[in-house]
Amino acid sequence: NSGFGFDIGANYRVNNKFSIEAALNDVGYINWTENVKNYSIDDTSAAYYNGVDLKTDNGILEEIESALKDIIGTKETQNSFKTTLRTTLYFTAKYKLSSKGVFTTSFFKPFDNFNLKPSYALGYNRTLKNITYGVLAIDSGLHDDITFGANFAIRLACFQLYVATDNVSSIFGEIQKLNSGNIQFGLNYLFGYK
Repeated sequence: NSGFGFDIGANYRVNNKFSIEAALNDVGYINWTENVKNYSIDDTSAAYYNGVDLKTDNGILEEIESALKDIIGTKETQNSFKTTLRTTLYFTAKYKLSSKGVFTTSFFKPFDNFNLKPSYALGYNRTLKNITYGVLAIDSGLHDDITFGANFAIRLACFQLYVATDNVSSIFGEIQKLNSGNIQFGLNYLFGYK
């Protein structure tokens, strides 16, 4: 399958303490043409489910599956289709409180759902000699709740190892109350970076 995508952004430093940024991420599409399977469900508004006979020679699961197939008929096709990427708009303002501390506020909104409220974030990052860490509070337009995130990075020669999450409770919270979690980690190569 083939596609096309790009990100574009700009950063403007107003003065030594204040800067603003704007970005448009994931602009593009994917053409799904290889190994495509589409499923559609028939109209079931007049369907009636009688139940299954539990006294059967076949397995009970097989009987249930057969009965449901009679009610919810599906059709499979191999038609190609095109999807757009989840384009998101970001606006960020940064204020340097000191040479080591930066306060950030951000606004971001995906374009795939116009009914979805935008999200806002407030963050603080502190940079020491070879270590950066930060905290983040997000008012999410998706779940309409506030979550707290954290990040940590360490520089080892020309490498930077990092880990970040946008919801600390998804890592340390009660497993029964979680419905999603996001943690990112990776390695950056830093050449000529001061």
